[in-house]
Amino acid sequence: MENNAIVLLAHGSPDSRWKKSLNKTVLKFKKIFGENKINACFLNFNKPSFKDIVKKLNAKNIKRIKILPLFLGSGGHIEKDIPKLVLSVKKEYAKLKIEMLPSIGQSPAFHKMLKDIIKQESI
Repeated sequence: MENNAIVLLAHGSPDSRWKKSLNKTVLKFKKIFGENKINACFLNFNKPSFKDIVKKLNAKNIKRIKILPLFLGSGGHIEKDIPKLVLSVKKEYAKLKIEMLPSIGQSPAFHKMLKDIIKQESI
């Protein structure tokens, strides 16, 4: 597990507040799991890109990357854009094991968390 990393892949936004809020969350997880274990990147609008992060992790001798898309639903980005991006990066970094996890919106843990928030906020 020493040479593994999780990459949180977010959509990105032209609004800089969006990136700042995500980076704040990622910093909390880096403190828990380690600097190289958790990384964030963006599909659009912001840097670093997925390719930037893979290059950085490869230089740090990470051998396996799991991508966790921070998308609630499935659609063009999940079904087409991200898999295409992953394939192109796999060709460039053939020795790296890169796996795309289901989007966060498909996670039973996310569904439970959402249910708990809704319960908590219900009148």
